Amino acid sequence: MSSLGRGRWAALVAAVGIAALGDVSSTEGATLTVRPLTFASGQSYSMTATGTITTAGSTNTITGWNVTVSEFSRLGRYTPANTANMSYGDLSCDGTRILVATSPDGNQDGGMLFFRSPNPFLDLGVAVADFTGINAAGGQAMYMYGGAFDFLPLDQPNGTQYVAATRTSGNVYALTPIAFFGATVTGTITTDGTTGPLAPTHIVSWDIVVDAVSADLFTGANSTLVANLVDLDPSGTALTVMNPDGYLSFRKGYPGGHLYAVTLADFSPEAPSGGEAGYYHGAFGFNVIPLNAPPGPWLVTERGTVAVPDPVPQGPTVRVAPNPTSTFATIDYTVASPGRVTVELFDSNGRRVRHLLDGSQETGRHSLTVDADGLTPGVYFARVANSQGAVSSKLIVRR
Repeated sequence: MSSLGRGRWAALVAAVGIAALGDVSSTEGATLTVRPLTFASGQSYSMTATGTITTAGSTNTITGWNVTVSEFSRLGRYTPANTANMSYGDLSCDGTRILVATSPDGNQDGGMLFFRSPNPFLDLGVAVADFTGINAAGGQAMYMYGGAFDFLPLDQPNGTQYVAATRTSGNVYALTPIAFFGATVTGTITTDGTTGPLAPTHIVSWDIVVDAVSADLFTGANSTLVANLVDLDPSGTALTVMNPDGYLSFRKGYPGGHLYAVTLADFSPEAPSGGEAGYYHGAFGFNVIPLNAPPGPWLVTERGTVAVPDPVPQGPTVRVAPNPTSTFATIDYTVASPGRVTVELFDSNGRRVRHLLDGSQETGRHSLTVDADGLTPGVYFARVANSQGAVSSKLIVRR
């Protein structure tokens, strides 16, 4: 890892900082598209940096930036290979839609479209729509895939039909997307062609996924520019960083003592030959990729101008330790903006068993202690939510 990733930011800012790129008082300029950086790529996970940098007129003075590191994670996939159809109640198909009946009065059961592992000890399942039991009033959707889980009230009126899926072709129906905080459930259900009342045996296959997309935004409002040997290319419409000795990074600081920054190019003396780019995400680690750049100016933006995208909110993060526990556990969590925060504990059936916090908190890291006394041994989920999203972490209680 280069000097930019080893905590020498303060010295670099003092030595060069924004002043290295000139006077930043100008309000007119060009907005340039950052060349995408792929820090990880795969079917179930990817991490990419994109965004824009604004310069003052036709100069190399950086006046603003809007760089986002986006992470895509496939949290779960449900098929007949790992789940069984445990649906029951009032389900039907009218030839174009799969419908789940809501409760007639908020007390009596409606229908439930539910796929879960037949092994009750596995936290693996997805409720596309559940209007039964404690969820009769309004209904609920839910997914769980190991440590990943969430619940979403459907808020449907009594005595109606909830459209769970719509036919795309043949007997294949696409699920109505279910948008949880930070994750979305999509997929398909295949029937045997039956119309009218729909029994579980009439559903012959399903392929349902839960995908999460998070975004870490770096702007002039929340990060500091650290740069050296940044210039315009000969066309005057793109920024370059000189190899060797140049670098261009945006730093949020050291929350919890860990570096938080995105580096678009680093050719400093301690960087490897050819340079590197990196995303340093605090206590969650770092991702670094080689640039393999030849000596000379290295393009960090595309040629041309674009509009600045709207900022993407960043949701909370949470971790629980020790885990498993038989006595106490600490819920450590961070929030990216001040405002109302709730912290709750749910059991594996989605019932809330502890209401730990509901109040206003400042940006940063916080913690709460959970007393396991009174909790039946088993699996629980700590859920932290604010206006920007929600995240959960599994807690196992043992005796």
